Amino acid sequence: MKQIRSLQVLETVNLMAGGYPHRMRFKAFNSRYRLLAPFSKLRRCEEKTMEDCRLILTCLDEKQNLKQPTSQVSTSWAFGKRHIFLSEGVRQQLESVRWETRHVAAVLIQSTWRGWRLRRRWPTLKRNLELHQASNGNSVGVNVLG
Repeated sequence: MKQIRSLQVLETVNLMAGGYPHRMRFKAFNSRYRLLAPFSKLRRCEEKTMEDCRLILTCLDEKQNLKQPTSQVSTSWAFGKRHIFLSEGVRQQLESVRWETRHVAAVLIQSTWRGWRLRRRWPTLKRNLELHQASNGNSVGVNVLG
């Protein structure tokens, strides 16, 4: 019985039966979902992991309220000594917002890369097109490139 108490098995079972089927250590939660909170507000130190978890969940609530202002956002989570316990609904919201944030970041990176690459290649493309026009005898006509 001492082992069960020391491992907090009963508390964990009660929390999971009470509607919190997912649990994560604070550090794992922070590393997975830290992109949902502003970087400048995160503490990023071992002693403040619970505060960072609270900040991330608060930012999740704000994002969900902006997206659906009339709906009630589920705030079903609980903090333990070493773990954060999440309901299925909150975990799905976290994953959805995380996927959306990563997708927006990926599109931004891709568009920036493509723009930079095209700006770098444009002088060569323009010169080749002008040479092609000149070789076809279109140098007197309308300039396509402007």
